[in-house]
Amino acid sequence: MECLDIIKKGQEYNTKFNFLNLCMQTLNLHPQYVKGEHDEPLGVFLTVSEFQSILDELEELEDIKAADIFENRKDKEFVPFREALDEIKNGLVK
Repeated sequence: MECLDIIKKGQEYNTKFNFLNLCMQTLNLHPQYVKGEHDEPLGVFLTVSEFQSILDELEELEDIKAADIFENRKDKEFVPFREALDEIKNGLVK
């Protein structure tokens, strides 16, 4: 189960820390931390597959955000695809 699936099912994760922990558990991440001389965090190593799974989740989040914006807009008028393309080509829409 992916982190977004868990969130969609109603479990609340209201802080970045909790969301990060949730993602680490559900995406099966095993980060390796790089620390400096004084134990300050300098970086994190992930496998390519772990990194790709994070990118996939971020892309899904972006899609959900776009869908939410669309759902909550006041103007719900739909324009046929060809008409929208014509408006864009003619400079009527940016």
